[in-house]
Amino acid sequence: MHITVAIPTFNRVEKLKRCVESISSQSLDNDIQLSIAISNTASSDDTYSYLSNLKGLGDRFVITNEIGADTQRNLGSLAKTIPSTSDWVWLMGDDDYLSSPHSVSIVHEIISSASDADLSFVHACQTRRSARSEKMFENDVLSLCEEFGFHEMLGWFSSIVSRREIMVSALQNTQDRFQSGGVETSAFTHSAEFLKLMHDKSGIFVDYPLVEPQDDEMTAETVHRWLNENIGERYFYVIDDIIRLRDEGVFTERLTSKFFRYHTYGLWDRLITHQLNTLMGFKAISSEPKRHEFLQTLAANWDRIGTLCELVKEPQVRKYLNMCMHNAMNISMKFLNGELSQRDLEDAAREQMMMFNAPAYEFNVLQQRDELVSAA
Repeated sequence: MHITVAIPTFNRVEKLKRCVESISSQSLDNDIQLSIAISNTASSDDTYSYLSNLKGLGDRFVITNEIGADTQRNLGSLAKTIPSTSDWVWLMGDDDYLSSPHSVSIVHEIISSASDADLSFVHACQTRRSARSEKMFENDVLSLCEEFGFHEMLGWFSSIVSRREIMVSALQNTQDRFQSGGVETSAFTHSAEFLKLMHDKSGIFVDYPLVEPQDDEMTAETVHRWLNENIGERYFYVIDDIIRLRDEGVFTERLTSKFFRYHTYGLWDRLITHQLNTLMGFKAISSEPKRHEFLQTLAANWDRIGTLCELVKEPQVRKYLNMCMHNAMNISMKFLNGELSQRDLEDAAREQMMMFNAPAYEFNVLQQRDELVSAA
C-alpha cells in the first residue's frame, strides 16, 4: 500500500522540520510505501532553502517549492504534488507531528482490516483528545459526523486520511472555492468539500492517539493570522456550507445536535458569543458607512444562527437554541436602541458568554457517555 503524507506549508520552517522528522522516522510494515508530499508556494522565511535541501534526500520526498506571494493556491498545488501512485493520503498541518513512531503502520492496519472494501476515510485521532479506548467505529461518513461532530471528524487537517482520488478532488475544490470567494469562504471550506465527496462512503474513527499539534495553545502567530484572515467571521459561513450541502442532496433531513459539536460546546455557542463580543466595539466605530456595514453583518449573522437552529433534529434542542438566540438578540437590540449602556452591555454579555462557554461535551472526541457498539 502506498501512503502519502501531504503537507501544505507557509512560513513555519522550524515546525515543518519537526513535522517531517516525525514522518521520516516512522517504523513501517514491509508492505507500506511511504511518500511525503510538500507544497510551498509563498513562504518568505527559510522554507524554500530547507525544502531545496530536502529534495536531494531520496525519492520519498515529492516537493513543489516556489518563491512567490500567492498563498491562495497552495492546496491546489499540493493536490498536483501528491504522487499518482498513492493509494491513501494523510493530510498534515505543517505545525503538527505524528505522535507515535507507528502512526502510519497503525493507519495501514486499520485500512487493511476494515470490513468494507470500499472504505474511503479514516479519522486519525489527536493524541490529547483520545481516551485511548482503542474502540473502532465504522459507518458512512455523514453518520460519523452526526455521532461525533462535523468539525470533530473533518475539521482538523491532520485528522483526515482518505483515498487519493478523494483527497486530490477535495483539495482542488477547496482551492477553487478560495480563489472564487476569498475571505467570504468559511473557516472550514475543506470540511464541506470532504463531506460532499464522502458523505455516503464508508469511514472509520478509532479512538487511538496518532497525531498531535506542536503547540499546546494558540500562538501569537496564529492569533495574527486569524485576525488577518477574518477567521472569526468566517465561522458563520460554515452555516452557508451546510445549507449548500443540503441543497446539493448530501442530507435531506435535519441533523443531530452532535453534528454541530465544536470541541467542548456547540457551534451556536461560539457564534452567539462572537455576536456579543463584536457588539461591544460598535460605539468605537465613527464612520457612518462602517456602522451601516457592521449592522448589516450583525443582522445577517443573526439570520444565519436562526437558520442553524432550524437544522437541528431534536425539537427540545431547537426550542432551547431559539430561546438562547432570541435572548441574546434582545440584549443586542436594547443596546443598539440606547436602552442599555456600554457597561450594561458588557455585564450582560459577560454573563451570557459564561453560560455559552460552559462545556457541553468532554474534551475527548469519544465521550464516556457514548453508548456505541464497537465495530472492532
